[in-house]
Amino acid sequence: MNISKIELLENELEKSSSRLELLEKEYDIINEEHDEIHNELCRKILNLRKFIHEEEKIIKKINKKI
Repeated sequence: MNISKIELLENELEKSSSRLELLEKEYDIINEEHDEIHNELCRKILNLRKFIHEEEKIIKKINKKI
């Protein structure tokens, strides 16, 4: 009887370990996707800032002529 309880506990431990491994993999994937999204957003923000800066330069030139 004790042996079967030990076997049951070992089986549960194996299942838990497997679930943990899956969760860790899932976390890694989500974290990687998050990093990619963050990097893309940063690039877009930088491009917008560059665009705005160029537009401001153009506006200043136009205002000087007026």
